Amino acid sequence: MNTSENRRSPNLSFSGAGFLGLYHIGVASCMLEHAPHLVENAEKIFGCSAGAILSASLIGGACMGDACEYTLDIVRDATKRMLGPLHPGFRLVNSVRSLLTESLPPDTYVKASGKVFISLTRISDGKNVLVSDFSSNEELIDAVVCSSFIPVFSGYIPPKFRNEYFVDGGLSNNLPKEGHTITVQPWEGEADICPRDGFFPAMNYTFANTTVQMSPMNMIRFGKMLYPTSVDDLSDLCRRGFHDCFNFLKTKGYGMRKRTISRRMSFSIEWEEAIERKKIYEARKLAGLTEEDESENENRGEHKETEDGVDHEAYPDFDEQLQQELIEG
Repeated sequence: MNTSENRRSPNLSFSGAGFLGLYHIGVASCMLEHAPHLVENAEKIFGCSAGAILSASLIGGACMGDACEYTLDIVRDATKRMLGPLHPGFRLVNSVRSLLTESLPPDTYVKASGKVFISLTRISDGKNVLVSDFSSNEELIDAVVCSSFIPVFSGYIPPKFRNEYFVDGGLSNNLPKEGHTITVQPWEGEADICPRDGFFPAMNYTFANTTVQMSPMNMIRFGKMLYPTSVDDLSDLCRRGFHDCFNFLKTKGYGMRKRTISRRMSFSIEWEEAIERKKIYEARKLAGLTEEDESENENRGEHKETEDGVDHEAYPDFDEQLQQELIEG
C-alpha cells in the first residue's frame, strides 16, 4: 500500500454517547456515501457504548436509515413513559440486545473479529478492556451490551462477558484510539468530527480520554444524552452528524465521490425509505398478508438500476440538492 493510501486509511473511533448516538448514525451514513473506503480500509474501528452499537452495525452492513428509525423507536418508547428512560418498565439493555440480534447478519462476528474493538470497564478492578475477538454473534452482542450498560441507569446487576462482569466502557475509555484515528463524538470538543458551535471560547474538560468544551450547548447535550425529551431533536442530530462529517471529509480531502451505489444513498433518502418500509410492513401485518404475498409484491415493484447503481426513476433528483446545500452551508 502506498503512502497516499495509508494516509487515507486511518482507524475510526466512535465515542460513548447515550441517546446522542444518533449523531454517529449520521456520520456513518455520510462516510458510507461519500468516502466508503474509510470504513472498508480501516484496520481498526473502535466503539464505546453507543459507539459500540454503531461499530457492530456498521461492520454488519446495516442500512443507516433503518438504524436511525430503530433507534428513534427506542427513544419513542422511553419518552412516552412517565419517568422517561428511568421508568421501571423501560429496559434499554433488552432493546439493544433485541435490535442487534434481529439486525446483524449471521457472519457479523467473523467480520468484526480483529477489526471492531469494543471498550469495556471491568467491574473487578475498574480497568479498561478492549475486546476484538468473537466466537459468535451472541458473544459480539454480549460485548456491546456490556459496553452500553450504565450502572443504576441501566439496572443494578451488570451483564457478563465471558463470565466476567463489565459495564459501560465510557467510565474508563470513552474514545479509544491508536495511531492515526478519526475520532467522532456528539459534543463540541477536540474530536475530529463533532459539532462546532463556535459561540465563544470555553474551558475544556477531559474525562476517560474524551475532551469536551464546558459550553451551554454541551450542557444541553449532556442532559439529552441520558434523558431525551424530543424525538425531533434527536432526529435533527442525525442530520447534524451527516453535515459535520461531510464538512470534515471536504476539508481533509478524503476522496469524496459524487455518485454512490444504491445502498449508500444520502442519509435523508435512506431514512425516508426506512420509514416507508416500516409503514408498508405494518400495513401488511394489519391486513394479514403472508410472507408469500409480500415476496410477490416486492417482485412486482422492483426498480431498474442504471450503470452507477442508482434508481433515478424512483429518485430523479437523487441527493444533489442536499449535497449542494451542504457545500453552500
